[in-house]
Amino acid sequence: TAPMTTLCNTTEATNEYVMARAGTMTALYALVTNAEGAAATLTFTVDKNGSAQAVTCTIGNSLSSCNDTSHTFSWSAGDRLDVSVVQVGTGTIQQFSYSETYY
Repeated sequence: TAPMTTLCNTTEATNEYVMARAGTMTALYALVTNAEGAAATLTFTVDKNGSAQAVTCTIGNSLSSCNDTSHTFSWSAGDRLDVSVVQVGTGTIQQFSYSETYY
């Protein structure tokens, strides 16, 4: 598991981590400090080399966390991974953290 707390940056390359070895992601967990409210959602999606992968989760409906333990994907050494966060609706951008489970 790799816990991450990050500052937002709109430049994807700034947020990417270069993977030192091959692996497989098996879960994504996300948490915000305060619930977004019923009028907004935050969607967290793992990207590999700039392309969205199936591992994603959405926080909405006044919740403060989400997870995806159903989808997986693999990467090779040298691939670049990041988590994109997209807000839809009216809400207050919150501090967020996420963790990934991989082997």
